[in-house]
Amino acid sequence: MSQELYFYQQEIIPEKICRNFTHKEINAAIKSLLKNYDLEENENLRNEIFKELEPNLINISAYDESIEKFTKKPTIFVTPKSRFFMVDSKILAAIESIVMSEGKSNRSEDMNIQISNDLSILKDLFDRKLLFINLQ
Repeated sequence: MSQELYFYQQEIIPEKICRNFTHKEINAAIKSLLKNYDLEENENLRNEIFKELEPNLINISAYDESIEKFTKKPTIFVTPKSRFFMVDSKILAAIESIVMSEGKSNRSEDMNIQISNDLSILKDLFDRKLLFINLQ
């Protein structure tokens, strides 16, 4: 079964609070808050906490080597029964590398501009400690 990365903005901890903490601290806080919840079963809770980012031209397989090395670690996920995880600097670098290695020459100029815009949005959300991924 093919799995891809879907990008989400976390909405459980407000941005103005996130500014005062590190990525690691935000991730630990969200994991602590959600440790007893099954986000796959509780769709309402999941939809209140995570907002899917759309449109998204960045399509990345969860089986790409540079991503899979992170997702093989069960501690990365928000809860044991979840496929959500917070993006750290290493994962963001892997995403950028994958997108750039796909080759700009194989895409139209408009598509390159849109993908560049999408990457900028992801970087901005990462900087604001709001960027999460769900494997689907």
